[in-house]
Amino acid sequence: MKGIPIRIEIGPKDLEKKQDVVVRRDSGHKETIDDKDLAKKIPILLEDIQKNLYLRARAFLDSRIDTARDLAQLAKKLDEGKIVKVFLVDDKEVEAKLKEKTGANSRIVEEQAHEGVCVVSGESTKTIAYVAKSY
Repeated sequence: MKGIPIRIEIGPKDLEKKQDVVVRRDSGHKETIDDKDLAKKIPILLEDIQKNLYLRARAFLDSRIDTARDLAQLAKKLDEGKIVKVFLVDDKEVEAKLKEKTGANSRIVEEQAHEGVCVVSGESTKTIAYVAKSY
């Protein structure tokens, strides 16, 4: 039932009482709702489920991002399956050396206000890269 955010259960007793049991996929929480309120409650539940799934995904992503100051640290953290934020000179040769030494490449590159040392070349740079392996 993956992908279905809400399951609505209607049994004989529910029909008699004019109510429905709504089960959330994200939490498994069951709630009994009157038939007449179902159309109002479903959009609210869907919005809450979306928010909950986003927050869980964001927390998971944030827990997987780490930093490294040198190539050895970078390689170790990549082997742990992390996305690693490092200073990296924005150059094709540096990117090629990074790929050769770690098997990873940069996913996002952004400029910073402060300088750091490139983990591959040792040069001073203001460029930050998020480095990860493809699986």
